[in-house]
Amino acid sequence: HFEIGLGYAITRKAIDDNLYKSEFGTSNDGLMESFKETEEIYAANVLNTASTYNASIGGDGVALCDTAHPIDGNTISNEASPAVGLNETSLLNACIAIRSTWQDNAGLKIHARGRKIIVPPQLEPIAIRLFRSELRPGTATNDVNAVVGMNESLKEGFVVYDYLTSAFAWFVLTNQDGLVLFNRKPYESDMSVEFTTDNLLVKGYQRYVPTYFEWRCIFGSFPTS
Repeated sequence: HFEIGLGYAITRKAIDDNLYKSEFGTSNDGLMESFKETEEIYAANVLNTASTYNASIGGDGVALCDTAHPIDGNTISNEASPAVGLNETSLLNACIAIRSTWQDNAGLKIHARGRKIIVPPQLEPIAIRLFRSELRPGTATNDVNAVVGMNESLKEGFVVYDYLTSAFAWFVLTNQDGLVLFNRKPYESDMSVEFTTDNLLVKGYQRYVPTYFEWRCIFGSFPTS
């Protein structure tokens, strides 16, 4: 678990001169905001490092997103290979692969579906066109938009995640549970007076770890341009 501790001090002089009232609220809000931002960064790191194997997390010897997750007598991919940018074809292919090729560890077919996509801010315009165009995006034809018309897949649309570090990587979240945040100690704050200085000390503390336990929760593509 990540252990996060942070605090600030208000001097005795500020308290004596009745100056702390205007500063306390702002400082306390800043402390809570700092903890929230830190939690978002750690949580996003699960996706930002999804193509890098971490032996302390992954249980099957490969990264969260990989082209060869081992199962009984076979391997399964939850990563686009070769990596491809977000467009109509790549998104539909990802959803079809999730639905038609994914199996459990015994090699039995599972009811896997893509629920929604996660994109960085740079890909938001593309996601808007894919999910909000009534007809097929980027064409002069009047074909229906298959992305929003797929049976059971992508019914939750898209979410823009500001904490993704790549401007090109994108992910499909599936209906399989897997991403989790273990909140060992929820955010708490306390205050005390330091004996030697009479400063008012305010602190925050939290312990948690964002991680995953099932790679089938996600499909990823990691293009570099």
